[in-house]
Amino acid sequence: MEVDNKKVIASLLSFAYRAEIEEQEVIYYALMEIPPGDDWDTLMKIMRDNEIHKEMLERIAKTLVDEEIEYQPRKFDFSGFDRDTLIKVIAKFEKFAYNFYLYLKRSIRSEEVDEEVIKTLDSLISWERQHINMVEKLLQNLGIRYKIL
Repeated sequence: MEVDNKKVIASLLSFAYRAEIEEQEVIYYALMEIPPGDDWDTLMKIMRDNEIHKEMLERIAKTLVDEEIEYQPRKFDFSGFDRDTLIKVIAKFEKFAYNFYLYLKRSIRSEEVDEEVIKTLDSLISWERQHINMVEKLLQNLGIRYKIL
């Protein structure tokens, strides 16, 4: 049975897309627990970057299979979580995204896809690494003990 690796990768992108949305939900609730300032700005930057990541994911899915990303939206209620738990969940999302994009890049053979797909995954990996650094600093600033990687 021949497997269409492009379709598999495009399908997996829907999970990354959903994770970007779900992390934004967590950030939304965390922002309510953090006063305006550098830490608040850090979370807003990550939330904004997630919007850009979603556009990037949509673009490479279209390049791979000429289809829109389909995802099943889920609505989590994080309103009962305390600040520290919310920040730890954000850290987990960042670790997940970094590992996920790295895996996708490694699972693609360059002859199978347009160079744009590989460049976009490289860019996403780099952004997620930056986000991990940002969240590590946020954890330090807030005195939360948690190891991301």
